[in-house]
Amino acid sequence: MNTMKEVKKLSEIPYSIFQVKRNEHNRRTNTKGQHTQLECGNFPLNVVNHIGELYLKDCRQVVDPFSGWGERHAGLAKLGIPYYGFDLSKVANEYARKVLGVYNHYGDSRKVFVPRHDGLITCPPYYNVEKYANPKGLDKLDSWESFLLDYEYILSRFALKAEQGAVYCIITGNWRSKGKYYELTYNTEKIMEKLGFVKHDMVILSRKGHFNPCIQLPQCKKFKRSVKVHETLNVWIKS
Repeated sequence: MNTMKEVKKLSEIPYSIFQVKRNEHNRRTNTKGQHTQLECGNFPLNVVNHIGELYLKDCRQVVDPFSGWGERHAGLAKLGIPYYGFDLSKVANEYARKVLGVYNHYGDSRKVFVPRHDGLITCPPYYNVEKYANPKGLDKLDSWESFLLDYEYILSRFALKAEQGAVYCIITGNWRSKGKYYELTYNTEKIMEKLGFVKHDMVILSRKGHFNPCIQLPQCKKFKRSVKVHETLNVWIKS
């Protein structure tokens, strides 16, 4: 059982439902008051702190196949946790360097040399939801099935270099697009089980405060469905 002294070391109490906070460094909107692609694609720093303090604090090397705009690197760096991330977006890598002061590696995780590691943190691209500039990215694949094949291939390449007992923290969500429901969380679970990982923990990441439900309520009633305002942090251990 944790002592009160140990609990106070955590910046956030580790409840199974965790409230996502907006990042101040990229809370930008376009001229119509809508979120920019950067706002939609950034990773919340308070979640990085939670993951680093709770799951990755003892890791000697953490990797990330989809390093994005640099928040995960910056957050773990503040905690003194070694991080090595890859991304196909030169724009995102440059943003990470200029705004957050961290250097991620430009590269395709389907091809890069993967270092040995005992931890992983990532949030994969969401097929057909977020669009990125690189024409070779997973978001440009022509089908959901193709996306899942490449996604599994990337996770399998990294898993081969993971030490026994390695901790994998993967953030995923489910969504709807053009009448189809996509279950990235379920598919990620099937992939990780196939790769020999055991589920360790699951945390709901709530973005409830980021949405205006009144706008989406008519569609909820019409199509008998809920508004997706959360993602899931799934923690795995390599057996």
